[in-house]
Amino acid sequence: MKVLVLNLMLFFSIFSAFSQVNLGIDECLEGKNASFKKTKNLKNAKVQYPGDGNIDVGYYKLDLNIGYLFENNLYTTKNFRGVVTIKAKSKINGLAEFNLDLQNSLIVDSVLVNGAKAIFTHTLANVKVNLVAPINIGETFSTQIYYGGLPGSSGFGSFEWGKHGLGTVKEPAIWSLSEPFGASDWFPCKDNPADKADSVDVWITAPKEMVSVSNGILEKMIENSTTNTYQWKSKYPIANYLISIALAKYEKHSNQFTFPGYATMPVDHYSYAELNTPANKLLMDETVYMLNLFSEKFGIYPFIKEKYGHATFGWGGGMEHQTCSSMGSYNSGLVAHELGHQWFGDKITCANWNNIWLNEGFATYSALIYWEAKLGNAEYKNQIINTMNSAKNAVGPVHIVNPNSVNVIFSGSRSYSKGSIILHMLRGIVGENKFYQILKNYIASPLAYGNAFTEDFQAIAEQVHGSSLDYFFKEWVYGERFPKYEFGWMNSAQANAKTAASVYFIIKQIANLPGPPVFNMPVQIKITYEDGTSEIRTVFNDQANQSYTLPVTKTVTNLEFDPDNFILKDLALIPISNPLSIDIEKAKILKNETEIELESLTVNPNPATDKIKIGFVLKNNQNVSLDIISSNGKIAKNVLNSKFLTSNSYEFVEISKDFNEGIYFVKLFLNNTVVVKKIVVKN
Repeated sequence: MKVLVLNLMLFFSIFSAFSQVNLGIDECLEGKNASFKKTKNLKNAKVQYPGDGNIDVGYYKLDLNIGYLFENNLYTTKNFRGVVTIKAKSKINGLAEFNLDLQNSLIVDSVLVNGAKAIFTHTLANVKVNLVAPINIGETFSTQIYYGGLPGSSGFGSFEWGKHGLGTVKEPAIWSLSEPFGASDWFPCKDNPADKADSVDVWITAPKEMVSVSNGILEKMIENSTTNTYQWKSKYPIANYLISIALAKYEKHSNQFTFPGYATMPVDHYSYAELNTPANKLLMDETVYMLNLFSEKFGIYPFIKEKYGHATFGWGGGMEHQTCSSMGSYNSGLVAHELGHQWFGDKITCANWNNIWLNEGFATYSALIYWEAKLGNAEYKNQIINTMNSAKNAVGPVHIVNPNSVNVIFSGSRSYSKGSIILHMLRGIVGENKFYQILKNYIASPLAYGNAFTEDFQAIAEQVHGSSLDYFFKEWVYGERFPKYEFGWMNSAQANAKTAASVYFIIKQIANLPGPPVFNMPVQIKITYEDGTSEIRTVFNDQANQSYTLPVTKTVTNLEFDPDNFILKDLALIPISNPLSIDIEKAKILKNETEIELESLTVNPNPATDKIKIGFVLKNNQNVSLDIISSNGKIAKNVLNSKFLTSNSYEFVEISKDFNEGIYFVKLFLNNTVVVKKIVVKN
């Protein structure tokens, strides 16, 4: 249940239904917070998933019988009974007993194991089943649990007897919403999303007026005397919290999705009558465009052999139930968010709630990708600004330290906004093509239809990128806050004013505790020239106070820091008043300005092929540092680091073979001056 409701406006006639863009994070969080309330009293705060670790569930069959009397807008009678079949295998030798999770508001009548009655106890939301004979590792067994009563409901969530309608007369509506720990409120299970079943059957018998919707394909609908039985089947692996039911007097609106190389797939929307409007149908129809877009960007829709669609339920947000998202309303952002979850959250599910950003951050960014494709890059950038403003409010690491606090797990600013901005920044670092290749490789990896940790995604990103991204993930996923930059620039003074030589700029970072003292990030710098042309160069910033000199061939009129806003940051522009590079001869005619504190700076030979001799003579005692800078602005070698020297003659010898062939700059830092000389190295 996560709905970043993006309210992404569609073009032209579709746009007329919407007035603004809104990520709708709050709508996603409302239901999640409610459904998570019951976990506050867990005895062991370190246990995210109480499921029995000695068994591996491979199959669920839910055979549910739901009845009611609904009069004068009220349920006067509620009936719920079920038989759940679970096929599992032992993960240990000599398995003598196993546990299933089921809340005590439901009463277990009997338990069969491999067709024979088994002894069981049902206490503290746990059904302990004793086996007649021990089962060894790898051996499979089938369990049937007969139970009934009134399902519990964690807030808005796990199982609701609801109602809907615009007027004073309401209609009944029943739905489930199990994330994160609500599945055991309405059916016995191993409550652990890291243990996915290979397939699931959901059979729902309910009054004839109700259309019953669940995961996968409707294999059969059986008409009984006063009830109908809907038999749904999904053959794809599924986490227990993604199994769902939704019942109402639905009206059905259908589309089809066709992708090259695959059979046509149904896209079915089950809506309350009051929501089955022409405007909403346009939004439902837009799902097909999104399916095409995301299949191109991420890989084919993960459940292409079954279906996708929506079922309206009585909560204002949405929940990414596998193959059929539950929707409290229809808008393009919500539709895109829940559809994105089918790849990120359903096909690959976070291995634990610590890594919830792998679900929510990715779904949030999926909606932004849709927005970019539909509305253009300028609007995408505007929405990135909005998302960044939210992300700046994040408290604590994106990788959740204590996942038992609902406000922490489903924090809109952290798991959703900052999680999505991490992907935006990764895209800026690796580039467009590699970014989408990372997503495709991730979705097609052995993690597919299973579970993932952040480290799994990082490994794939690094493999595609071709180098380590450890600095990035440590700071942004496991670290806190964001960098605060100060940036200033100036042209180098030249002996010939008509010929540009280099441009100089500084990047400073102000500590943003409790974040790292310095964020290590590649930074794009946009250089604009006098003739109106521009280019982007990238430097790596890994110091609190760092200066750069970039060679240029034309006069620079402006430098822009991070022009595409790829970095979550605060930025302040600062002036630079000290001259960068002052020609020694021209310095002699300075009048009212600070005199240069250097008699001479020599670099010989130039070009250099073997050794480089760097010499300088100071006019007075001062602090001195000396670096050799590569053409991309990075320090190739630190020769002298902030040393106090007396006025005298100094000479340093550098071995040119230590450097790749190319252009370098000798940069001498004095008390009030920076002096730069260009050198050429030829191997």
